Amino acid sequence: MIAKPIQQLAQIQKRDKLSDRQVAERLGCSRVLWQMTRTGRVPLGHKVILGIFQGFPELHTSMSVFLANSADESSKDAAGVS
Repeated sequence: MIAKPIQQLAQIQKRDKLSDRQVAERLGCSRVLWQMTRTGRVPLGHKVILGIFQGFPELHTSMSVFLANSADESSKDAAGVS
């Protein structure tokens, strides 16, 4: 499953007619890493998360909510809560 912020970033890419290379440059990662993250082949990682915060300020709120929800899920998993 692709994270919601990644879907939003892909929409921005399409809206602004940005190439994968252009998005990757703004994220500070390789074009291949961006493509693999966008398509769900690799999970959303630290480098792309940091790049979203630095290169796409319009996604700060979405990214913060996503990370908070992910932390909640991780805590529940660690505690064995369903």
